[in-house]
Amino acid sequence: MPTCRIHWLDGLRSSLMLLGVVLHAAYPYSQGAGWLVRDPQRNQFFQHLTRGIHLFRMPAFFLIAGFFAAFLLRRSNPAEFLCERLRRIGVPLLSTLLTFNLAQTWLLQKHGALPSINEVRAMWLSGSMVGHLWFLVCLLVFCVIFAACAQPIRRLAVSRWPARLAAGPGFRVMLGLAAACSAMTIAMARLAPTALDHEYLGLVDPSELLAYAPFFGMGILLEMDEALLLRFSSPGPFTVLAGIAALAATWSEVGSHDLAGRSLHLLASSFLAWMVIRLLFGGFRQFASSASPFFRYLSDASYSMYLMHHLIVVASASWLLTVPWGAWSKFAIMLSLAISISLAAHHFLILRYPLLRFLFNGKRLPRIARATDAGVQPAGVGGP
Repeated sequence: MPTCRIHWLDGLRSSLMLLGVVLHAAYPYSQGAGWLVRDPQRNQFFQHLTRGIHLFRMPAFFLIAGFFAAFLLRRSNPAEFLCERLRRIGVPLLSTLLTFNLAQTWLLQKHGALPSINEVRAMWLSGSMVGHLWFLVCLLVFCVIFAACAQPIRRLAVSRWPARLAAGPGFRVMLGLAAACSAMTIAMARLAPTALDHEYLGLVDPSELLAYAPFFGMGILLEMDEALLLRFSSPGPFTVLAGIAALAATWSEVGSHDLAGRSLHLLASSFLAWMVIRLLFGGFRQFASSASPFFRYLSDASYSMYLMHHLIVVASASWLLTVPWGAWSKFAIMLSLAISISLAAHHFLILRYPLLRFLFNGKRLPRIARATDAGVQPAGVGGP
C-alpha cells in the first residue's frame, strides 16, 4: 500500500462525520425516533432520512477506521500505535465528555445549578454522558484488541490469502459472509438484550461492539492488499441491482412479523448496507482521489465539528420547541446553527490555540526546542 495520504478515504470519512450532524438535526422532527428532544412538529421525511443515514454511515465509518488502523500499525509497533490512538481518540473523547456533554446533560435535566460530583458520577455510570461519542469508545476497544492480535494479523497480511480473495470468486463469498456475520451480530444483540444491550461503566456497550466488529475487521482485510481494496471500491451493475433488490426487501412488510420474515429483513438490511458502502467507496475513489484543499481542511474540521455539534443541536431544538413553525423550517435553522457555530469554533479557536487542538483534535502540543549556541527558536505546532 502507498505511504502517502489516501485522499479519497479521508474525504469519505469527513463526509460521514458531517452526516452525523444532519442525522442529529433531523431526529427531533422524525416521527419514529425517540430522541432526547421531541418536537411537536414532525414530518415523515425525516424518519426516512434518519433511517437511510443510519443504515450505512457508522458501518462505513468503522470500515474506514479498521483500514486506517491497519495502515498505522503496519508502520509502527503495537505500543506506538496505541499511544497514537489514545492521543487522537481518547483525549478528545475525555475532553468532550467533561465539557460539552456535561453541559448537555445538565441542560436536559433543566437544573438551576451546576451538577454536583455525585450527580456527575451518576450520569457517567448511567451512560447518559457518552451520548453521540459512543463510537469513539468502540473504536478504542477495537484498537486495543487489534494491537493485541498484531502478530497473527501481520502473518495473514503477508500470506497469499488477501490476493486470492481479490482475484478469485472468493471475493463474493467474502462479501456474503460479511453480510451474514453483520446480521448475526445484530440478531445476537436482540436475542440477549439483558447481557448485551447495556453500557458497562457507562462507556462500553457490547451490542454496539458486536454490530460493528465485522466492518472494522473488513477494513483491516482491505488494507492488506491494494488489489482487494480496488475490487471492493469498484462496484459494477450487479452491485446496484443487488442493492435495489435488498432495498425492496427491507421496505416490504410481507412476512415481517414471523421469525423467518424478520430474519430475511435483517439479512437484507445488512446486505444493503454493504452494497451502499461499496458504492460510496467507488464514488469517492473515482471523483476524490486527488489532493483537495477542501477535503484536507474538512478532515480536521469535521472531527471538531462532530464533537461540539450535539450540544448546539440539543440547545437549539429545546429553544425551538415552543416556536410555532414547521418541521422543515426548524430543521434548517438548527442545522445551520450547528454547522456554522461548530465550524467557527474550530476555525477561530481550535486551529489557533495548540492546547485546544490537543484537547479536541488530538494533535500534538508544540515542542519547545532547547536553546543552543546558535540560538534555535521554539518549534511550531507539531504535526498529526
